[in-house]
Amino acid sequence: MSDRAGERSPRLSVVGLGPGDWSQLTLGVYERLLASGVIYLRTQVHPTVATLRERLGSTRELRSFDDLYERAASFDELYEEIAEAILATARVEERPVVYAVPGHPLMGERSVALLLERAPEAGILVDVLDGLSFLEPVARVLGIDPVVSGLQLMDGAALDETSEASFGDLWTGLSPRVVAAGRPILIAQIYNRRVATACKLWLLERYPETHRVRVVRAAGTALSQSWETALAELDHTEVFDHLTTLYVPPLDPLADPRGMAALPYLTARLRAADGCPWDRKQTLHSLKGHLLEEAHEAVAAIDQEDPDAIIEELGDVLLLVSMLAQIGEEEGSLDLPAVMEAVTTKLVRRHPHVFGDLSLETAGAVLVNWERMKAEEKMAEESALSGVPLAMPALIASQNMQRKAAALGFEWESIAGVYAKLDEELREVREADQANRLEEAGDLLFVMVSLCRHLGLDAEEALRKANAKFRRRFSGVEALCAQRGLSLAAMGASDLDALWARVKETERIG
Repeated sequence: MSDRAGERSPRLSVVGLGPGDWSQLTLGVYERLLASGVIYLRTQVHPTVATLRERLGSTRELRSFDDLYERAASFDELYEEIAEAILATARVEERPVVYAVPGHPLMGERSVALLLERAPEAGILVDVLDGLSFLEPVARVLGIDPVVSGLQLMDGAALDETSEASFGDLWTGLSPRVVAAGRPILIAQIYNRRVATACKLWLLERYPETHRVRVVRAAGTALSQSWETALAELDHTEVFDHLTTLYVPPLDPLADPRGMAALPYLTARLRAADGCPWDRKQTLHSLKGHLLEEAHEAVAAIDQEDPDAIIEELGDVLLLVSMLAQIGEEEGSLDLPAVMEAVTTKLVRRHPHVFGDLSLETAGAVLVNWERMKAEEKMAEESALSGVPLAMPALIASQNMQRKAAALGFEWESIAGVYAKLDEELREVREADQANRLEEAGDLLFVMVSLCRHLGLDAEEALRKANAKFRRRFSGVEALCAQRGLSLAAMGASDLDALWARVKETERIG
């Protein structure tokens, strides 16, 4: 990097010492070390340091930050201290300053990242000299091509510091859920057994206990060694240090059922030429009824508050989505990435209060804004109600249409207007002749949906609960009839009312 700020600008070189063996030190790094005034080592626990001392002799001062490792509360704190110490030295040191790190300066070196981030503000020009990283000798030991294999790189030290709260961060950061288990992983810097244990527990979130992993130690040195072990037994040895790396081979998609790739892979396999005859026969249209059925079964499971049933039924819904997307991909009309992109961009666009600067304090305000945005997006359509499918169940369709209209101002001023309209529609049902009775009954139901909406209730859920209650009590009446040897069909209305009251009383007492 040229010194455009003039001769007085502080100079700092960051160099990589390579993975271990002295022969792997680059000529450029060696020449920079020879020309330096003072050399700072992130750690002197590295195979090149002893030879470096011999080659440089007593004319060069080597300082390390190993003492910080003992007292720093975390690696983040350690790297913060190192970066600040190097910058402070570079500000006042008249001689050229070199900061030497193991491997490559930009490969898993948090302290270097902090230096590069803060140096411009401090007016310090930083020169980075490449070094051979740990990756090349490790790849040689494993016999893999990191590029072709799609190798994922991770930092063991970072996994060690992952708190329980971080594990709950489902789709960002270091959550196991974002790992592509179908591609190999290389986890570097397994400093000690504690880090190995943390890595093991992290991986067990996605991988089976019996999954075979490989430990590579001191790659690139004369002491290089590697061994294979079951993931569950990874930390059953004390042989871990700063030169230890863990290789995790990929999982077959069906061996990773928790992964996001498993279901699309499965549906594609079922639709393949040698797949399932029934699945191969399906079309977008033939699966419509199944989608509705599975959605209703998922709702029923939620009503039952049965977690296992909810998991199963949501899985069935997800299977239908994946299958429909697979069929669409085969036809060239759509695919799963397109479906995911559509819903993701729509959610971001319609949540300006989350991803933008709009302030919405209540759920009601969010809903009104949502419907208003949908209406604006559909300006080219004939009606704001165009988005409500004609095939949608009538009760749900009524709720959706009323909500859309209300968002655009088509609404009673208060709930009093709803009650007045309800009285009016009930009177019209009573007075209607045979020809108009169906229409008037529909109007009454429509206003009842509006009343539920004004009361903050879901009309579909309210009716579902009423249906469930009726089913439960009617079954109770049937059971009483069976106990008493009575025929329900032969009983009079007053007797049935008595049995119904008995069931209600039993529920109340119970």
